[in-house]
Amino acid sequence: MSQKKSKKQLKKEAKSKSKAKSKSLKIQQTSTTSTWWRNRNVLLLLGGILLLTFISFYPSLNAGFTNWDDHDYVTESPYIVKLNGESIKTMFTEEIASNYHPLTILSLSINYQISKLDAGSYHWTNLILHLLNVVLVFWFVYLFFDRKIAGALLTAFLFAIHPMHVESVAWIAERKDVLYAFFFFAALITYLKYISNEKKSLYIYTLILFVLSCLSKPTAVMLPVILLMIDWYKNRAWTTRVFIEKIPFFALSVLFGIVTIMIQKDTAVIVGESDTHSIFERLIFACYGAFMYIYKLFIPTNLSAFHPYPKALSAIHYLAPVVVLGLGGLMWWSLRKTKVIAFGLLFYGAMIALTLQFVQVGNAIISDRYTYVAYIGLFLIFGWLLDNFLSKKNTSNTTRYGVLGGIGAVGLLLCFLTYQRCQVWQNSGSLWSNVISQYPNSHIAHNQMGNYLVEEKSYDEALGHLTQAVNLKPSYYKARISRGKLYRRMKKYPEALTDYNKAIEIEGNRDEAYNNRGNVFFEMQEYDKALADYEKVATLNPNDPKIYGNTGAIYAQTGRHQKAIEYLSKAIGMDPGYQDAYMNRGTVYAQMGNAQQAISDFSQYLQRNNRNPMPYYWRGEELAKMNRHNEAINDYSRAIQLNPQNKNFYAKRAISYQAIGNTQKAQTDAAKGR
Repeated sequence: MSQKKSKKQLKKEAKSKSKAKSKSLKIQQTSTTSTWWRNRNVLLLLGGILLLTFISFYPSLNAGFTNWDDHDYVTESPYIVKLNGESIKTMFTEEIASNYHPLTILSLSINYQISKLDAGSYHWTNLILHLLNVVLVFWFVYLFFDRKIAGALLTAFLFAIHPMHVESVAWIAERKDVLYAFFFFAALITYLKYISNEKKSLYIYTLILFVLSCLSKPTAVMLPVILLMIDWYKNRAWTTRVFIEKIPFFALSVLFGIVTIMIQKDTAVIVGESDTHSIFERLIFACYGAFMYIYKLFIPTNLSAFHPYPKALSAIHYLAPVVVLGLGGLMWWSLRKTKVIAFGLLFYGAMIALTLQFVQVGNAIISDRYTYVAYIGLFLIFGWLLDNFLSKKNTSNTTRYGVLGGIGAVGLLLCFLTYQRCQVWQNSGSLWSNVISQYPNSHIAHNQMGNYLVEEKSYDEALGHLTQAVNLKPSYYKARISRGKLYRRMKKYPEALTDYNKAIEIEGNRDEAYNNRGNVFFEMQEYDKALADYEKVATLNPNDPKIYGNTGAIYAQTGRHQKAIEYLSKAIGMDPGYQDAYMNRGTVYAQMGNAQQAISDFSQYLQRNNRNPMPYYWRGEELAKMNRHNEAINDYSRAIQLNPQNKNFYAKRAISYQAIGNTQKAQTDAAKGR
């Protein structure tokens, strides 16, 4: 028979079990295996985060291109059409879209080879890179916090689904954000591994990843600063070796920085688009940006693809420096107890510093996308707080579950906001409608909305927005160009010439106004005036293929076919994606009786734009001349599908039907073609 235990013994055993339980809970906060990917629970939780992220960003996969830089990077870019040694050399040796980011352009070129101008593959690539970045963020914070799981998961979760990151993922032209971040986070991981075991191979990997990150986006030049901060946080001794190992990183940062400054020095502020500001105002705006990004981390409302500068400083702008000083005080005070808060704020400050408009670049006071990497510093503070909370022994399970439930509720709210925000990026119309709803007096937003409506053939509505842009800022060069193009489409040539003349008055050293005015003269059949404008364009921008394409069109119109072929071929050689040059050269070859070459050029055009019925019609005519009537019928049918009102399409198809002996269909089409 067992002996009955005394109360003292029972109390002692209970205390022992309590300690064991507490120890168990503490162990569960860190990885029980040598690598996190062997921990089934971690994989399940990380997989859940990735699933929620995919669902939150799913609407972006159905989005198209926008007219907000996507034309420079993809839809009108000659640099991505071909992928060969020569094109790759161009990517790595020339400035593209006012930046030096050859790996970004290379990745977009790969997308182009896959899907041409179908936006789907571009959006899938952005989202896949974002999902990979989520995993890398978890891995980085996991190592940074000495293999603590909860804080790393929370940091990755907030990074994954925060609405401020939609711009970086849903915007095709921001491929550079998700791509540079991929290499940037990977470099942080290899560096943490390097300082733990000092393997030279890991140092080399970090350096290589840094170069790849810089080749994706110049913002990566801040990595050496972050590495020094990691050294400080991890209590590495400030030896000569530590400083020497940073020299290659800082040397590369200086190199990439100089290249970026040289490229952007002429495009920092474009005349007529934005007002210039004093040093004092720029300091205020920088503090405002630093404060507003933190504000939007907690309250992610009124997000916008474009946040214009205010017309005048308000109370919140003057309050911003006080808030920034307060954050500096918080950072200093926190050092008494922990380095985490200081590290997080310094990480945020370092990564956001280059975008704070100390030097005015562009027309936006803040941009949502600039938080993509910077927010990691703030998110990891939340992760640290969660780790600390879960490590407390005297916290009840009810409190723990309540906090975790609250985090889950906030996370689901952020997922919902992100899902909604992705829908704003569906097309240029939804994008600029959103901007105008928040900034109704933005001349840039009205101009972009007007351009979108022109493409949608809503000319009256487009004219309203473009006129609004001109009225809001009469010196806005781009609005004059945009409205001039619309007037040309509407055959209002005097009004178009007035806008182009005004644009030349505003900025006489830019070629676009001369080129477009030449196009108006061309349609008015004033060919000498058109040629004079094109010659002016050639002196201002001799590397513009459109000038040769337009000159070739004049020679074609005036019957000088060989000169037309010469100029159009030169334009195509400079820009293999130049659609109109293929179409114009095809018509010249057709007039010269060279049906085979004409068919080839019309086919090249249709590979790039299959929504225009005329090249189908013209190719059908050339196919019919070669007695390839079945193929001609297919082209005529496609032209009819795109424009069923054109009687010529039916008449030509009737001839081809008659040629192959299908009298009934020939008679039906002949009746429609009368």
